[in-house]
Amino acid sequence: MNPKRLSFTVIKNAAANVLRGGASAIVALALPPLLIRHLNHDRFAAWSILLQFAAYVNFLDFGLQTAVSRFVARTVEQGSVDKRNRLISTAFAMLVAAAALACLIMLGLIPLLPSFFPTVPPALLRELQRGVLCLSLLSALALPASAFTGVLIGLQRNELTAVALGTAKILGAVSLALLVTRSSSLVWMAAVIGVWNLVGAASQFGMIRNLLPQFHLSFRLASRAEARELLHYCAYLTIWIFGGFLVSGLDVALVGHFEFRATGSYAIATSVVNLLGALSGAVFGAMLPAASVIHTRGEFRKLGLIVLRTTRYGIYF
Repeated sequence: MNPKRLSFTVIKNAAANVLRGGASAIVALALPPLLIRHLNHDRFAAWSILLQFAAYVNFLDFGLQTAVSRFVARTVEQGSVDKRNRLISTAFAMLVAAAALACLIMLGLIPLLPSFFPTVPPALLRELQRGVLCLSLLSALALPASAFTGVLIGLQRNELTAVALGTAKILGAVSLALLVTRSSSLVWMAAVIGVWNLVGAASQFGMIRNLLPQFHLSFRLASRAEARELLHYCAYLTIWIFGGFLVSGLDVALVGHFEFRATGSYAIATSVVNLLGALSGAVFGAMLPAASVIHTRGEFRKLGLIVLRTTRYGIYF
Protein backbone atom coordinates (compact mmCIF):
# COMPACT_ATOMS: atom_id res chain seq x y z
CA MET A 1 0.00 0.00 0.00
CA ASN A 2 1.55 3.31 -1.10
CA PRO A 3 1.77 6.25 1.34
CA LYS A 4 -1.04 8.24 -0.30
CA ARG A 5 -3.34 5.23 -0.26
CA LEU A 6 -2.44 4.54 3.37
CA SER A 7 -3.19 8.15 4.36
CA PHE A 8 -6.54 8.00 2.58
CA THR A 9 -7.40 4.75 4.37
CA VAL A 10 -6.59 6.23 7.79
CA ILE A 11 -8.73 9.31 7.08
CA LYS A 12 -11.57 7.12 5.77
CA ASN A 13 -11.44 4.91 8.85
CA ALA A 14 -11.34 7.90 11.18
CA ALA A 15 -14.44 9.29 9.47
CA ALA A 16 -16.18 5.90 9.79
CA ASN A 17 -15.31 5.79 13.48
CA VAL A 18 -16.79 9.26 13.95
CA LEU A 19 -20.00 8.19 12.17
CA ARG A 20 -20.20 5.15 14.41
CA GLY A 21 -19.63 7.41 17.41
CA GLY A 22 -22.20 9.80 15.97
CA ALA A 23 -24.84 7.09 16.22
CA SER A 24 -23.96 6.69 19.90
CA ALA A 25 -24.08 10.47 20.28
CA ILE A 26 -27.58 10.65 18.83
CA VAL A 27 -28.73 7.95 21.23
CA ALA A 28 -26.95 9.48 24.23
CA LEU A 29 -28.36 12.97 23.63
CA ALA A 30 -31.81 12.31 22.14
CA LEU A 31 -33.01 9.29 24.12
CA PRO A 32 -32.88 10.58 27.76
CA PRO A 33 -35.39 13.43 27.23
CA LEU A 34 -37.83 10.93 25.74
CA LEU A 35 -37.31 8.41 28.54
CA ILE A 36 -37.76 11.08 31.20
CA ARG A 37 -41.14 11.90 29.67
CA HIS A 38 -42.42 8.35 30.13
CA LEU A 39 -40.48 7.11 33.17
CA ASN A 40 -40.79 8.49 36.67
CA HIS A 41 -37.75 9.86 38.48
CA ASP A 42 -36.85 6.67 40.36
CA ARG A 43 -37.35 4.42 37.33
CA PHE A 44 -35.07 6.53 35.14
CA ALA A 45 -32.43 6.49 37.88
CA ALA A 46 -32.72 2.69 38.06
CA TRP A 47 -32.36 2.50 34.26
CA SER A 48 -29.11 4.50 34.48
CA ILE A 49 -27.76 2.07 37.09
CA LEU A 50 -28.85 -0.89 34.96
CA LEU A 51 -26.86 0.37 31.98
CA GLN A 52 -23.81 0.98 34.15
CA PHE A 53 -23.78 -2.55 35.59
CA ALA A 54 -24.44 -4.23 32.24
CA ALA A 55 -21.54 -2.26 30.74
CA TYR A 56 -19.18 -4.04 33.14
CA VAL A 57 -19.37 -7.06 30.83
CA ASN A 58 -17.55 -5.12 28.11
CA PHE A 59 -14.58 -4.47 30.42
CA LEU A 60 -13.91 -8.21 30.29
CA ASP A 61 -12.88 -7.85 26.66
CA PHE A 62 -9.39 -7.31 28.19
CA GLY A 63 -8.33 -5.40 25.06
CA LEU A 64 -8.65 -8.44 22.79
CA GLN A 65 -10.55 -6.47 20.16
CA THR A 66 -7.64 -4.04 19.88
CA ALA A 67 -5.14 -6.90 19.83
CA VAL A 68 -7.04 -8.68 17.05
CA SER A 69 -7.10 -5.54 14.90
CA ARG A 70 -3.34 -5.12 15.29
CA PHE A 71 -2.37 -8.71 14.55
CA VAL A 72 -4.88 -9.14 11.70
CA ALA A 73 -3.40 -6.07 10.00
CA ARG A 74 0.03 -7.65 10.37
CA THR A 75 -1.00 -11.07 9.01
CA VAL A 76 -2.72 -9.44 6.03
CA GLU A 77 0.47 -7.52 5.25
CA GLN A 78 2.45 -10.79 5.54
CA GLY A 79 -0.10 -12.73 3.46
CA SER A 80 -0.38 -15.48 6.12
CA VAL A 81 -3.91 -16.92 5.82
CA ASP A 82 -3.40 -19.87 8.20
CA LYS A 83 -1.94 -17.69 10.93
CA ARG A 84 -4.76 -15.21 10.52
CA ASN A 85 -7.39 -17.96 10.94
CA ARG A 86 -5.59 -19.34 14.01
CA LEU A 87 -5.36 -15.86 15.50
CA ILE A 88 -9.06 -15.07 15.03
CA SER A 89 -10.17 -18.49 16.27
CA THR A 90 -7.95 -18.19 19.34
CA ALA A 91 -9.24 -14.71 20.15
CA PHE A 92 -12.84 -15.87 19.68
CA ALA A 93 -12.28 -18.83 22.04
CA MET A 94 -10.71 -16.53 24.64
CA LEU A 95 -13.68 -14.15 24.38
CA VAL A 96 -16.11 -17.05 24.82
CA ALA A 97 -14.27 -17.86 28.07
CA ALA A 98 -14.44 -14.16 29.03
CA ALA A 99 -18.20 -14.19 28.34
CA ALA A 100 -18.64 -17.20 30.64
CA LEU A 101 -16.61 -15.39 33.32
CA ALA A 102 -18.80 -12.30 32.87
CA CYS A 103 -21.94 -14.37 33.43
CA LEU A 104 -20.53 -15.86 36.64
CA ILE A 105 -19.48 -12.44 37.95
CA MET A 106 -22.85 -10.85 37.23
CA LEU A 107 -24.73 -13.80 38.77
CA GLY A 108 -22.67 -13.26 41.91
CA LEU A 109 -23.08 -9.48 41.83
CA ILE A 110 -26.85 -9.23 41.31
CA PRO A 111 -27.82 -10.63 44.76
CA LEU A 112 -25.63 -7.90 46.32
CA LEU A 113 -27.58 -5.02 44.73
CA PRO A 114 -30.04 -4.64 47.64
CA SER A 115 -27.22 -4.00 50.10
CA PHE A 116 -25.44 -1.59 47.73
CA PHE A 117 -28.61 0.41 46.90
CA PRO A 118 -30.55 0.43 50.19
CA THR A 119 -32.71 3.45 49.28
CA VAL A 120 -34.20 1.94 46.10
CA PRO A 121 -37.86 0.91 46.62
CA PRO A 122 -38.05 -2.91 47.04
CA ALA A 123 -40.37 -3.52 44.06
CA LEU A 124 -38.19 -1.41 41.77
CA LEU A 125 -35.05 -3.08 43.11
CA ARG A 126 -36.33 -6.54 42.14
CA GLU A 127 -37.09 -5.27 38.65
CA LEU A 128 -33.63 -3.68 38.49
CA GLN A 129 -32.03 -7.02 39.36
CA ARG A 130 -33.94 -8.82 36.60
CA GLY A 131 -33.09 -6.08 34.10
CA VAL A 132 -29.38 -6.18 34.96
CA LEU A 133 -29.43 -9.97 34.57
CA CYS A 134 -31.18 -9.76 31.17
CA LEU A 135 -28.92 -7.10 29.64
CA SER A 136 -25.77 -8.61 31.17
CA LEU A 137 -26.47 -12.04 29.67
CA LEU A 138 -27.21 -10.55 26.24
CA SER A 139 -24.05 -8.44 26.46
CA ALA A 140 -22.07 -11.55 27.38
CA LEU A 141 -23.47 -13.34 24.30
CA ALA A 142 -22.31 -10.41 22.15
CA LEU A 143 -18.85 -10.26 23.74
CA PRO A 144 -17.19 -12.93 21.53
CA ALA A 145 -18.33 -10.98 18.46
CA SER A 146 -15.95 -8.17 19.43
CA ALA A 147 -13.33 -10.37 17.74
CA PHE A 148 -15.20 -9.73 14.47
CA THR A 149 -15.07 -5.99 15.11
CA GLY A 150 -11.31 -6.33 15.59
CA VAL A 151 -11.00 -8.24 12.31
CA LEU A 152 -12.85 -5.57 10.31
CA ILE A 153 -10.76 -2.83 11.91
CA GLY A 154 -7.59 -4.82 11.18
CA LEU A 155 -8.70 -5.10 7.54
CA GLN A 156 -9.14 -1.32 7.68
CA ARG A 157 -12.82 -1.58 6.82
CA ASN A 158 -14.09 0.53 9.70
CA GLU A 159 -17.04 1.68 7.61
CA LEU A 160 -18.50 -1.82 7.93
CA THR A 161 -18.32 -1.74 11.73
CA ALA A 162 -19.93 1.69 11.59
CA VAL A 163 -22.81 0.31 9.50
CA ALA A 164 -23.31 -2.81 11.64
CA LEU A 165 -22.93 -1.34 15.12
CA GLY A 166 -24.20 2.16 14.37
CA THR A 167 -27.37 0.90 12.68
CA ALA A 168 -28.03 -1.53 15.54
CA LYS A 169 -27.55 1.29 18.05
CA ILE A 170 -30.06 3.55 16.29
CA LEU A 171 -32.61 0.76 15.73
CA GLY A 172 -32.28 -0.20 19.38
CA ALA A 173 -32.95 3.38 20.44
CA VAL A 174 -35.97 3.66 18.14
CA SER A 175 -37.36 0.35 19.43
CA LEU A 176 -36.82 1.49 23.01
CA ALA A 177 -38.56 4.80 22.32
CA LEU A 178 -41.57 2.93 20.96
CA LEU A 179 -41.56 0.49 23.87
CA VAL A 180 -41.61 3.11 26.64
CA THR A 181 -44.79 4.63 25.21
CA ARG A 182 -46.51 1.34 26.12
CA SER A 183 -44.45 -0.17 28.95
CA SER A 184 -42.00 1.06 31.58
CA SER A 185 -40.66 -2.41 32.38
CA LEU A 186 -36.90 -2.30 32.94
CA VAL A 187 -36.66 -5.95 31.87
CA TRP A 188 -38.28 -5.33 28.50
CA MET A 189 -36.19 -2.20 27.99
CA ALA A 190 -33.04 -4.18 28.72
CA ALA A 191 -34.12 -6.96 26.35
CA VAL A 192 -34.71 -4.52 23.47
CA ILE A 193 -31.30 -2.86 23.81
CA GLY A 194 -29.51 -6.16 24.37
CA VAL A 195 -31.05 -7.95 21.39
CA TRP A 196 -30.23 -5.14 18.95
CA ASN A 197 -26.65 -4.94 20.24
CA LEU A 198 -26.33 -8.69 19.73
CA VAL A 199 -27.74 -8.48 16.20
CA GLY A 200 -25.32 -5.68 15.27
CA ALA A 201 -22.30 -7.51 16.69
CA ALA A 202 -23.17 -10.85 15.07
CA SER A 203 -23.89 -9.30 11.64
CA GLN A 204 -20.19 -8.54 11.30
CA PHE A 205 -19.47 -12.26 10.87
CA GLY A 206 -21.26 -12.28 7.49
CA MET A 207 -19.32 -9.20 6.41
CA ILE A 208 -16.02 -10.96 7.18
CA ARG A 209 -17.06 -14.05 5.23
CA ASN A 210 -17.70 -11.86 2.18
CA LEU A 211 -14.37 -10.05 2.53
CA LEU A 212 -12.24 -13.15 3.26
CA PRO A 213 -13.30 -16.22 1.23
CA GLN A 214 -10.59 -18.26 3.00
CA PHE A 215 -11.76 -17.22 6.47
CA HIS A 216 -12.40 -20.17 8.77
CA LEU A 217 -13.49 -19.96 12.41
CA SER A 218 -13.15 -23.04 14.59
CA PHE A 219 -12.28 -23.83 18.20
CA ARG A 220 -9.97 -26.54 16.84
CA LEU A 221 -7.81 -23.82 15.28
CA ALA A 222 -7.25 -22.15 18.66
CA SER A 223 -3.54 -22.23 19.42
CA ARG A 224 -1.52 -21.84 22.61
CA ALA A 225 1.15 -19.90 20.73
CA GLU A 226 -1.42 -17.39 19.45
CA ALA A 227 -3.00 -17.19 22.91
CA ARG A 228 0.37 -16.35 24.49
CA GLU A 229 0.97 -13.65 21.88
CA LEU A 230 -2.45 -12.13 22.45
CA LEU A 231 -2.15 -12.30 26.24
CA HIS A 232 1.28 -10.66 26.17
CA TYR A 233 -0.12 -7.76 24.14
CA CYS A 234 -3.29 -7.51 26.26
CA ALA A 235 -1.40 -7.48 29.56
CA TYR A 236 -0.59 -3.80 29.12
CA LEU A 237 -4.02 -2.97 27.68
CA THR A 238 -5.66 -4.54 30.73
CA ILE A 239 -3.92 -2.00 32.98
CA TRP A 240 -5.29 0.79 30.80
CA ILE A 241 -8.79 -0.76 30.80
CA PHE A 242 -8.74 -1.16 34.57
CA GLY A 243 -7.77 2.50 34.90
CA GLY A 244 -10.72 3.42 32.68
CA PHE A 245 -12.98 1.27 34.83
CA LEU A 246 -11.92 3.18 37.95
CA VAL A 247 -12.46 6.54 36.25
CA SER A 248 -15.72 5.99 34.37
CA GLY A 249 -16.96 2.55 35.41
CA LEU A 250 -17.96 3.20 39.00
CA ASP A 251 -19.23 6.76 39.10
CA VAL A 252 -22.93 6.17 38.37
CA ALA A 253 -23.02 3.21 40.76
CA LEU A 254 -21.41 5.29 43.52
CA VAL A 255 -23.87 8.14 43.01
CA GLY A 256 -26.69 5.59 43.18
CA HIS A 257 -25.30 4.23 46.44
CA PHE A 258 -25.00 7.58 48.20
CA GLU A 259 -27.81 9.59 46.56
CA PHE A 260 -30.09 7.38 44.45
CA ARG A 261 -32.44 10.15 43.35
CA ALA A 262 -29.53 12.11 41.83
CA THR A 263 -28.42 9.18 39.66
CA GLY A 264 -30.48 10.01 36.57
CA SER A 265 -29.35 13.63 36.40
CA TYR A 266 -25.73 12.64 36.96
CA ALA A 267 -25.89 9.94 34.27
CA ILE A 268 -27.13 12.45 31.67
CA ALA A 269 -24.35 14.91 32.48
CA THR A 270 -21.55 12.34 32.49
CA SER A 271 -22.75 10.75 29.22
CA VAL A 272 -22.04 14.04 27.40
CA VAL A 273 -18.55 14.29 28.92
CA ASN A 274 -17.73 10.65 28.10
CA LEU A 275 -19.01 11.19 24.57
CA LEU A 276 -16.37 13.85 23.86
CA GLY A 277 -13.59 11.50 24.97
CA ALA A 278 -15.05 8.65 22.92
CA LEU A 279 -15.10 10.77 19.75
CA SER A 280 -11.45 11.71 20.24
CA GLY A 281 -10.55 8.05 20.74
CA ALA A 282 -12.55 7.09 17.65
CA VAL A 283 -10.58 9.47 15.45
CA PHE A 284 -7.13 8.42 16.60
CA GLY A 285 -7.97 4.74 16.98
CA ALA A 286 -7.97 4.58 13.18
CA MET A 287 -4.18 4.91 13.29
CA LEU A 288 -3.55 1.51 14.96
CA PRO A 289 -3.93 -0.87 11.97
CA ALA A 290 -1.95 1.46 9.71
CA ALA A 291 0.81 1.71 12.33
CA SER A 292 0.87 -2.09 12.53
CA VAL A 293 1.35 -2.34 8.76
CA ILE A 294 4.21 0.18 8.86
CA HIS A 295 5.80 -1.64 11.81
CA THR A 296 5.63 -4.94 9.90
CA ARG A 297 7.45 -3.31 6.98
CA GLY A 298 10.18 -2.12 9.34
CA GLU A 299 9.67 1.54 8.40
CA PHE A 300 10.32 2.82 11.93
CA ARG A 301 11.19 6.39 10.97
CA LYS A 302 7.86 6.75 9.18
CA LEU A 303 6.13 5.27 12.23
CA GLY A 304 7.75 7.89 14.46
CA LEU A 305 6.66 10.68 12.13
CA ILE A 306 3.06 9.41 12.20
CA VAL A 307 3.07 9.36 16.01
CA LEU A 308 4.37 12.94 16.14
CA ARG A 309 1.87 14.14 13.55
CA THR A 310 -1.15 12.52 15.17
CA THR A 311 -0.05 13.80 18.58
CA ARG A 312 -0.02 17.32 17.15
CA TYR A 313 -3.49 16.85 15.64
CA GLY A 314 -4.67 15.43 18.96
CA ILE A 315 -3.62 18.63 20.73
CA TYR A 316 -5.55 20.70 18.16
CA PHE A 317 -8.60 18.45 18.52
